[in-house]
Amino acid sequence: MINNQHAESISDPLDIHRLFPPEVVCASASISDTPVSISLPEQMAVAHAALHRRQEFAFGRACAHKVLKQLGCHNPVLLQGDDGIPLWPTDIVGSITHTNTWCAVAAARSTTMQSIGIDIETIERVSPRITAKVMTPEEMLLIKQATAEDAQLMLCLVFSAKEAVYKCLYPVWRKKLRFHDATIIPHDINGTFEVLIKPEALPHCQSLSGRYVIQQGIMCTGVMLPR
Repeated sequence: MINNQHAESISDPLDIHRLFPPEVVCASASISDTPVSISLPEQMAVAHAALHRRQEFAFGRACAHKVLKQLGCHNPVLLQGDDGIPLWPTDIVGSITHTNTWCAVAAARSTTMQSIGIDIETIERVSPRITAKVMTPEEMLLIKQATAEDAQLMLCLVFSAKEAVYKCLYPVWRKKLRFHDATIIPHDINGTFEVLIKPEALPHCQSLSGRYVIQQGIMCTGVMLPR
């Protein structure tokens, strides 16, 4: 089960760097009403969205700009495709995630990583009502053996990890995985988990490894496909 030794109380920002090796550059920010600067084309991409969606988008893009500049991309503009995923520069792979109060970005050179997936979730906002929709029978067994607190952490980890897996794998194979196509096996010793994917769902990739960390009531998960 999940060990609370991986739950920390730290100051802003989230320490998502621990999810990835050094070649992956990360940034996070707390979403607020303070305006952040993004390009006009990026603003137009969400011009008709609700205010909070525009704020999430702007803070996410601002974090992405910071990461891209560290990777040597000057004056970056990060638009999105018809399927909603970010259109990274051709030599960059990356992932963006939001909660209602936080955003985070991870990216790397495509010479070192084939793909990256990151997700953050507010633990208390993940409802137990989604348990049957999200969890496989193997994961349900772990839930049944857990205390109420650990069961909520496990549910949030499974949900977040599967979101990160989707973000990592979809840009590579353009295959939409369902929640039950993957099983998450947490390792409570070092904040890692294993992902087992049904062969019929994605024959090209049947296992992945990932990391998680819990900070300020936020579950942070990351997975990657190295070169």
